Amino acid sequence: MSTSTNRVVYWGTGRRKTAVARVRVVPGNGAITINGRPGDNYLNYNPSYLAAVKAPLDTLGLSTDYDLLVNVKGGGLTGQADAIKQGAARALCDLSPDNRKPPQNRRAPEPRSPGQGASQVRPQESPQGSPVLQALIHVMPKSDIHPTWYPDAKVICNGEVVMTTGSTHPELNVDVWSGNHPFYTGTQKILDTEGRVDRFMRKYGMASTDSTKTSTAPAAEETGETAAADA
Repeated sequence: MSTSTNRVVYWGTGRRKTAVARVRVVPGNGAITINGRPGDNYLNYNPSYLAAVKAPLDTLGLSTDYDLLVNVKGGGLTGQADAIKQGAARALCDLSPDNRKPPQNRRAPEPRSPGQGASQVRPQESPQGSPVLQALIHVMPKSDIHPTWYPDAKVICNGEVVMTTGSTHPELNVDVWSGNHPFYTGTQKILDTEGRVDRFMRKYGMASTDSTKTSTAPAAEETGETAAADA
């Protein structure tokens, strides 16, 4: 701390990596001057850098009571901002010894019940019992969450009802259905014009008797043709 003709100056030095900051805390209105320039201009109006520099004053609630006069060199803006923060914190510790104490926890200690030891933890109250949650449950009825289900919804194709099915809409207008689909055979069999299914079944030993008969039939015909040619 040093004194001048009209005000008290508190000094603090902060370091971060290669950055070194000499910080003076003087009574004022919260202005920040870094190397002769406004603080926001020097820090490129970066909110993270400005928040770091103002953090010591904001923590103590002195952001409008003191100014910061900074001389900093070395490093980049990130390191310089952290160095200024450390220097300002040290200067504020010189301002009052109480500023060295960590901020008090705002949560009041939970009173112990008679006979409850230090290692025993009081059971927590269920969150469902909170009045806020109860109010939310009251204003959020569950009856309207799911849409209405129509088990016999009408399927309309070309202006005619062709079938019924289950749906969340009472009517379904379609262009193609199972009755006019060009590849629907009325069964669950796969239309395999290239024989890929049969080749897969034979490869892994899952060939059915129908495919075996189908595959042996051409062989028998070829044998008969060969015998007829020899005769």
